[in-house]
Amino acid sequence: MTDAVENQYIEMAYARVSSKNQTLARQEASILNAVPDLKAKYFYEDKWTGKEFDRPEYGRLKEKVEELTEVNPNINLRLTVRYPEEED
Repeated sequence: MTDAVENQYIEMAYARVSSKNQTLARQEASILNAVPDLKAKYFYEDKWTGKEFDRPEYGRLKEKVEELTEVNPNINLRLTVRYPEEED
């Protein structure tokens, strides 16, 4: 098997903001800056408090991972996650 085939994967990304001075656009830009070649087929974003973990889009992300791995247990996934820092 060639490297090109071995390294194929489905890209996913997740970003979250929890305060008014944070923006999802800035979080997305941060992800794309960290991983310039990102071509996320699935991009999930939450505007949700950091005190609770019942985040709707995070739940959808987990469901999608479970769905994809159920269909193909050998699937390669690449997940890029960006959580806000205090100064964001």
